[in-house]
Amino acid sequence: MRRRKQASKAGAFVQPSLFSEALATGLRDHLRALTNLHAFRKRDLARFEDQLDRRRWLIALLNFPEDKIDEKECKAEETASDVAWFRKQAHARIQAVRELSRAYMPWTLPEFSELSRTALGGKRVKNVALERLPDLISEFELRIDQVMKDSQNGTRSLGERFMEVLSEARQNTLQLIEVLKQVGQQVYELAEAMDFTFMVDKQRLLVSVGFDTEAKELQPYYYDLLATEPRTAVFVGIAKDDIPQDCWLHWS
Repeated sequence: MRRRKQASKAGAFVQPSLFSEALATGLRDHLRALTNLHAFRKRDLARFEDQLDRRRWLIALLNFPEDKIDEKECKAEETASDVAWFRKQAHARIQAVRELSRAYMPWTLPEFSELSRTALGGKRVKNVALERLPDLISEFELRIDQVMKDSQNGTRSLGERFMEVLSEARQNTLQLIEVLKQVGQQVYELAEAMDFTFMVDKQRLLVSVGFDTEAKELQPYYYDLLATEPRTAVFVGIAKDDIPQDCWLHWS
């Protein structure tokens, strides 16, 4: 019996959150490299790492003062090119997260943070699955609309801008969900179309590197190293019941 249901073949692509803590740890690694190159202040790195330790990594990313990246002068000519590269990458990572936030989760942006807290009444929103974002954005729109009715002119202006960004984010999210479902369907069909059964050596319980169509026999060479790309094909084959589970135990 198959270990996965056909109904979930596309849905799995829209269940994870758009944001991962790896976004913050990646920036941290770049800042550490700059610190080791004496091009970033240790106290600024410590402050950022403290926010990560307190699980405030998204806030730390979105509020990161980019001018700090270029603040400390690089005096060593031999490391100047490395410093320039790490600085460029650090800026790019921060900008990418901010663009992602604006496109799909604008309430995480610093400029809308206070208005978002007011609208939610203290309710915290975190780790939202992509498939739930459209409903959450609609809830935000209703709450922000109510806040604007009760607000002064200054808040109203910000609220109108927030509503525009939310509307764009909902459209972006719906489009992304549809694209990912289509990709999920295509991946499912490709996996289903492939039959891995004939590629398995039943005695060795290993997958052959190929099939000789003229001799109509398997090549006498096998994939047996776990740290290689073919393990993905074997994993899929096992999931489809084309390949015995014991094959996985024969990798070295």
